[in-house]
Amino acid sequence: MTDIKKLEIQWNKISWEVSARIGADMSDIVKWGELTFLSGNNHPKVLVEFEAKLCKIQINDTKVYTGTSFPTDNMKKCIASSLVRAHEKYGDSFKFILLDKNYQLFGGRGDYKDPWTYLGIETDEWKPLNFSTYCDWFDTNGIELGGPDLFWKIGDQLFRTPTMYSERVLGTIVLADYCDKFVPKQNGEVKPVSFWGFATLVMFLRKIIGDTRSITTSQLRTLYNDFDRAKCIPVIPTRWKTTDIELMNTRRLDLILKELEDKKIRKEEKEAEELVVKNLEENWEKDPETNLEKNSTETSSISEMLKNAKNLVQKQITLAKEEPSNDNTLNEHKPIKLSKILSGQAMLTSEIWGAEYMVNIDTNITEGGISIAESEMLIAIISYGFLEILVEDDVQRKLCKELAEIVEEKYGIAVQFLGLDEDGAKDILKRGEEISAKS
Repeated sequence: MTDIKKLEIQWNKISWEVSARIGADMSDIVKWGELTFLSGNNHPKVLVEFEAKLCKIQINDTKVYTGTSFPTDNMKKCIASSLVRAHEKYGDSFKFILLDKNYQLFGGRGDYKDPWTYLGIETDEWKPLNFSTYCDWFDTNGIELGGPDLFWKIGDQLFRTPTMYSERVLGTIVLADYCDKFVPKQNGEVKPVSFWGFATLVMFLRKIIGDTRSITTSQLRTLYNDFDRAKCIPVIPTRWKTTDIELMNTRRLDLILKELEDKKIRKEEKEAEELVVKNLEENWEKDPETNLEKNSTETSSISEMLKNAKNLVQKQITLAKEEPSNDNTLNEHKPIKLSKILSGQAMLTSEIWGAEYMVNIDTNITEGGISIAESEMLIAIISYGFLEILVEDDVQRKLCKELAEIVEEKYGIAVQFLGLDEDGAKDILKRGEEISAKS
């Protein structure tokens, strides 16, 4: 960027959005940083490009100016002032500059392939980006496909994401927040967060925010690979110990639930007050109790989902600790094929995380040079995402343990092999009979 005072200036009025230059490719992440998003509508309006001795200024504007030339004197003055200030502060660091609708500095980058850096002043319009705040933003802007884009930052690096790509924002929240900060690892062997673990969390959060648009496993894997190329996949323990499992409690869900319930209570109180006033004005022509009941039902759906999620997490922790569970509700569902589980298909398209299912053993399990044949597996149950398999007595327990670790690492699902003479074998047989009877 050269001093604007020494350049020839070319002004252009354009109809296309200059913000389209800001991308949302997760492989372009430079490094992790604080997540924030722009809650207002002060989006980029001006794109400035420096070429040799030319300063090309493109202004997104469709307004008709009668009796005056474009750009107006005020536009020229504000834009020139911002560019002079940018040169004084950043010198020749940026070849491209973005200005917001008030012609103030918004972003800059050195070349076409460089990431956009935020150059503006932090204001109250920039809010912390987390699952709760994204829920609020999506409720307002994500209902329609053509809603406004989300402008957000990782540290100082700018991104722009259309509402149809909510998984990109949720994927960032999952890896930056849930996988990293809430499962700390201080020592011992670690491994990257698995694709299936990542994809399951993203799909779960998509369901909570109400994004019902279709998405394929291939799209999620591409997103995961983008994070991987950016070296932004966090690590978690290779082998989970009791102390690790205890970290996976429901406190995070408790915090979200409390925040949403507080909002719901405030909303219900406001709606109740408005309804009373309205009914008084209409001489109580409508039944207020019915309306209040309807409003309460609509605003409680997210809270109910989070309560169910909390119960689900607690059940998974209980099963992982191998403690008896007194609340294993049986559900009427057809068996799930073992081949489907091992292919990863069932992880994203079914409700296996919220119930118990019989598993149709239709394939061998062969991983890492270890194999267990179909004929050696007697009964299999997937219980709240935890796969339990009863095997023949002659199957070596040491190999079973090694195979379980490989399957968990590769497919992101916990597995336990049990022999007929081991504790828990009778329980699997009994539960299998009960599930089969209800199918």
